[in-house]
Amino acid sequence: MSLNQNEVHKNIWLAWILLSVGLILTSVAAIYTKIEVEADGAKAFESVCTEIQLRISARMDAHAQILRSAAAFFDASDHVTRDSWKNFTTDQKVEQYLPGIQGIGFSLMIPRERLPQHIQEIHRQGFADYKVRPEGDRALYTSIIYLEPFSGRNLRAIGYDMFSEPVRRAAMELARDADAAVLSGKVTLVQESNQNIQAGVLIYIPVYMKGTIVDTIGQRRAALHGWVYSPYRMNDLMGGIWGGGDKKRERQIRLQIFDDEQISPDSMLYDSEQMEDGPERDDISRLALQIPLAFHHHTWHLRFTQTTGQVEYGKVYGILVSGAITSLLLFGFVFSLLNTRFRAQQLAGQLTAGLRESKEMLSLILNSTAEGVYGIDKNGCCTFSNKACVDQLGYDSKEELLGKNMHDLIHHTLPS
Repeated sequence: MSLNQNEVHKNIWLAWILLSVGLILTSVAAIYTKIEVEADGAKAFESVCTEIQLRISARMDAHAQILRSAAAFFDASDHVTRDSWKNFTTDQKVEQYLPGIQGIGFSLMIPRERLPQHIQEIHRQGFADYKVRPEGDRALYTSIIYLEPFSGRNLRAIGYDMFSEPVRRAAMELARDADAAVLSGKVTLVQESNQNIQAGVLIYIPVYMKGTIVDTIGQRRAALHGWVYSPYRMNDLMGGIWGGGDKKRERQIRLQIFDDEQISPDSMLYDSEQMEDGPERDDISRLALQIPLAFHHHTWHLRFTQTTGQVEYGKVYGILVSGAITSLLLFGFVFSLLNTRFRAQQLAGQLTAGLRESKEMLSLILNSTAEGVYGIDKNGCCTFSNKACVDQLGYDSKEELLGKNMHDLIHHTLPS
């Protein structure tokens, strides 16, 4: 039995439905795989970012520990001279173990009434041009009198009154009152020249007069002698930290450090992109992470952005391609199978129609002849006959002859 038109359309739609289902399943599998791949990529990205964060925090803690040792050196000494300070800082081997530091210094607190005497003392030490900067009448002065290494750009800092600048002063006062290491906000160091200017920060630790009690804020303010401190040029500092882990992964990450929650150029302390050769690239990335980093009574905001080596989607593309090919092959197979079945049924219908026509033609020919024609089986029984044979044997229809023994009928009916 051949398929009618509705059945043909139904089978064609079945093939298209199978193709659609296959493509949908492929898409769903690809989407879930994509989510999984991106989640793995995000975890790996976050892991590297966290490692960098911990390394920065550990380095700054190490610098603070050096300054605590410097404060203890003051407490253990009857008098710290320029030479003893140089020997102490040299023994720390900071540049070898903690590269990126600009120096280790001491800033002396100077009441107004002692300022002339202080300047004369420094002059007697051989620094005839020494003066406290900036000039002006203030109730309290501070002055950088020791800073090692005592060379290069650090020479510009000698005599500078850090207490005269609001950002530095806020950190110095907090360190004094809390008896703790305090990180300053963003500043431009006095060591900077007109070229290659970098953002700067400082860490302060208070030094109190030997033998004084510093249990309360009032006692600490009264006993303050000065501050040991370290200045940092941020690019130099981060150059000593950056690349200390998975260098390949870190080269694929842009790190920006901001001194404020408001992410802006004014608050930017460091940008690893500026340290690379070539023009700055635009960040076109799917992965970004911002981490607050609080230490020494201050908070930095680290913004990580993946710039290269983004999430690998090879597995996703593999599922899409293989699934699509499988779906198309299945569609082609089913469509071909249905088409073959349809053609076979068409051919069978054509053959049946041809046989029917041939039988009808043969019946017409047999019934049009005047001679009796019949057929028998091996037992002599009638299998077919024409109208002339039926009439000659005296029957009403050829159906009556079917199954009759023609030998008996012919011998009894026809004259001999």
